[in-house]
Amino acid sequence: MSFNNIIRGYIGSNQQQQSIQQALLLSELKERLGQARGKLNGVLASGKIEPQAKQELTYYIEEINELGQIIQFMFTPEQKAVLNPKLQHANFDQIDSVFAYILNHPIGMLDKPPLNANAWFALATSKIQAVNQVLNTKWDNNINLAQTQSSNSITWAATLMILIICALIILLLLNSVTASIISKHLQSITHDLGYLNKGDFSRGIQIEGSNEFTRIQMALCETFQKIRSAMLVVQSNALDTADVSQHVETASSEVYEKSIASKNATEIIQQEVADINDATAMLMKNAEDAQTVSINLTDKIIKTTHSTNDVLDTLDKVGVSIDQVILHADTTKEKVDKINTIVEQIASITEQTNLLALNAAIEAARAGEDGRGFAVVAGEVRALATSSKSASDDIIHLLAELVNSSDDVVSQTQLAKSTIGASEDKIALCREEIASLSEEVSTLSRSAENFASATTQAMQSSVQITQRSTEVQHAANDQFMVSNELQAAQTQLKDSSNQLKQTVEKFKLNAS
Repeated sequence: MSFNNIIRGYIGSNQQQQSIQQALLLSELKERLGQARGKLNGVLASGKIEPQAKQELTYYIEEINELGQIIQFMFTPEQKAVLNPKLQHANFDQIDSVFAYILNHPIGMLDKPPLNANAWFALATSKIQAVNQVLNTKWDNNINLAQTQSSNSITWAATLMILIICALIILLLLNSVTASIISKHLQSITHDLGYLNKGDFSRGIQIEGSNEFTRIQMALCETFQKIRSAMLVVQSNALDTADVSQHVETASSEVYEKSIASKNATEIIQQEVADINDATAMLMKNAEDAQTVSINLTDKIIKTTHSTNDVLDTLDKVGVSIDQVILHADTTKEKVDKINTIVEQIASITEQTNLLALNAAIEAARAGEDGRGFAVVAGEVRALATSSKSASDDIIHLLAELVNSSDDVVSQTQLAKSTIGASEDKIALCREEIASLSEEVSTLSRSAENFASATTQAMQSSVQITQRSTEVQHAANDQFMVSNELQAAQTQLKDSSNQLKQTVEKFKLNAS
């Protein structure tokens, strides 16, 4: 939090806030002048300016100039009339010239500075003292202003406290008088409500005075009269309800007996219909099972026929594939023979190369030291020739194995082809037998379908009979439940009538 925010948070007077801010600016200006005085005195004494010293002096001088502008902005014309003569003395212009000299001078030895170290220190000290004098005056003014405002605050707080105490005393007196009046009227209303709580509606309510409580008493009196009238009507209705309850009890007993007889008869009918439904359902199930079996058997015959046809097609394709395999095997054997011829040529070239490398090595040995490099090359060529011969032998061996495998494949495929031919004859015979079986199953399926159709019609008739009997049973059950509910309602009506009569008798509605 900045000083300005702290000042605004704890000091309420705008005048005092501004005065303290001015004092803080003067304090900061004094501090920067002191820092610039010491640093610049060292530079003038040494006769040269270092980069670090110039950087620090530049910062101090810029701060001093900026603070001077802020001070001129924040001070009033009357305050500046007192401040400027002290801070703008004629000799103080030399300070600005020294500042300008330092800012514009390059790094290194100083060349004819405006002031020497002693003169600069004395001049800077005098300006610091002038700022300090103005600062002390400003702090004295702040202290006096704070004391004055503190005294005014204490006086205002004491006056406010006295007014609050007087107001509290007046409120206590008014509260005491009001409580006394309210208590008197509430006692009268409570007395009248006591009779209502006891059930005595024969007494009236005494109305006294003309105020808000009087209107409440009048409203209570009107309420008492309405309740009394309502209770008289309830008393008359209670007597009528008792008579109605007696008639309802007789009628509900007759309805209950008839509903029991109807319920028993419908239960016997429902049992007989259930037996018929069970027999019909058994026939329906048997018909459905027969039809399902015939359908499943037909599906399996159709699937078997399709599978047989698929097998024949597959065998035909396998025969074609076997012919292609034999053809490819013959082609592969021819290509292997050609590769053997090429490999033999490579082996012959490898032997010749080996002989040439051996001769080259012999000649290199005769050449002595001059043929050493050629001997190395000849050795590498012999090694390559040996590797080539070994690779050629491996290729010949692999080709021989390939020819043997190809012969085995041709032999096995020819055997498979003869087996497939025999299988095709057997599958054709099986297909004829399946076709004959399919005709017999179709006849059985039509018979099962006719039997299922007849059973379905019988089941539909049985279902309709069941629905009708169920409806009759539901009607009988509903009648029985209604009779039970009627008896329960009659009992509840009788109990309610007795309770209502007893409750009304507790109230005193007429004056005795």
